Amino acid sequence: MRLTTGMGAKGPRRSRYLEKGNSDSMKHSQEPVLQPVKDRDRTVSADESESSPVRVALVGGGKMARHHARALLRVNGARVTAVAEPDDEVRKGMLELCRDADGYPDLADLLREHQVDVVHVCTPPATHAAIARLALEHNAHLYVEKPFVTTASEASELLSLAASRNLQVCAGHQLLYEAPSRRAVDLLPALGTIVHLESYFAFRQVRAGRDGRPALSPELQLLDILPHPVYL
Repeated sequence: MRLTTGMGAKGPRRSRYLEKGNSDSMKHSQEPVLQPVKDRDRTVSADESESSPVRVALVGGGKMARHHARALLRVNGARVTAVAEPDDEVRKGMLELCRDADGYPDLADLLREHQVDVVHVCTPPATHAAIARLALEHNAHLYVEKPFVTTASEASELLSLAASRNLQVCAGHQLLYEAPSRRAVDLLPALGTIVHLESYFAFRQVRAGRDGRPALSPELQLLDILPHPVYL
C-alpha cells in the first residue's frame, strides 16, 4: 500500500489549544484499533435531516477545526451550533465561518448552556483525553482528530466510558473511508491469509507558516501524520 500526501501551511493565527497542547510531553503508545462503523454507506434522508439535524459542537479554532466547519456546512443533516476556543480572535474567526453558532471560551461553559449531539475535538493530542471525557460525561457522541489520544490507557478509558453510556466514538481515521481503502477491504477475502503488509506514507515537511511564525517541530509533524499508515 503506497500513499502520498502533502502538508500545507497552518492558518493565520494559532489557537490557544495549540499553545497548551504542544507544551505537554507526548507519551507514545499504540492506540487501540477503532473499527469503522458498519453503516458507512448510510445517507440521511431529507425528512430526517430537516426534522432533527445533528447538533455539532466544535472544540478548537485552528486549521483542522476550520476544515471540519467547512465540511459540516455542506452536510444537510448536521448543524454547528456552538464553538469552544479560548482565543477571542480565533473564536471570532470560527463564528464568522459558522454564523449560526454560539461561541464559548471552553467546552465546560459550552456544555452547561448547550445541548449537543456530537462534539468534534480538533485540538492538539495532549488535550484530547480531557476534552473527550468531558463531552462523554455530558452524553455527547465524539469525533476526535488523530492522534486519538496519547496513551493506550486513555483510549481504553474513553471507549469504556462511551460504551457505558451507549455513545459512539470516531477517531479521525478518514482514509479508511476513501475509495482505495474501501476497495481493498472488499478484496481481502480473495487474498487469503495476510502474513505481511507494508504501508508507505510520505509527506512534505512544513518549515514555516504563511504568517512567518515557526512551524511545528519535525517530530510533532511526524506524530501528526503517523496514525495514517498505522491504522491502515
